[in-house]
Amino acid sequence: MAGDGDEPTLDARTKEMIEGFLGVPLDKNHEFWNPPPLTPEQEAALEDAKRRAEACVGLDGFAETLLHKDSHVKFVKKSSEDKDAIEYVLTDHLRLSGMYWGLTSLDLLGKLDVVDADEIIEFVQKCWVPEVGGYAPCVYHDAHVLYTLSAVQILALFDRMDLVDADAIAKFLKSLQREEDGAVMGDEWGEVSLF
Repeated sequence: MAGDGDEPTLDARTKEMIEGFLGVPLDKNHEFWNPPPLTPEQEAALEDAKRRAEACVGLDGFAETLLHKDSHVKFVKKSSEDKDAIEYVLTDHLRLSGMYWGLTSLDLLGKLDVVDADEIIEFVQKCWVPEVGGYAPCVYHDAHVLYTLSAVQILALFDRMDLVDADAIAKFLKSLQREEDGAVMGDEWGEVSLF
């Protein structure tokens, strides 16, 4: 389970691939992973950027007037409640990702509290496929890399990472990695994801 303190071990090929992608060694003592503290000028620039970002998207005008925040919240909430709508029924195969997009928009608007967190978490856990260690887009579907990511992101939004079986997910991802080129398939059927 996540949080047990054990670090994952990587085979030499996987470690080499990750290091090649990052361009730095996976050594905790390497300077990349231990950057120096910010200078006073960098701290000031960071605070200025934060202040400007808050002025643009804060509740002091932009989000309320230009984005019509309440309308967005109502739309997302209605989209998740109208389970008889044709759009809802036809997007069964996208459910977890759609939930993630909607929940993230609510979170960015500061309105994640308008949804029933327990109901959402219960649904996410129903999409867990323990036989393979991944999440399906909806109940009774096959586990897939994309929806496993969406499930973990949803659980993170609600601070429920304790429900994530990191070891099982790591094994699931490893089982989908092709030996010949390192590409990761989306599911057991062989589609290669572009990420």
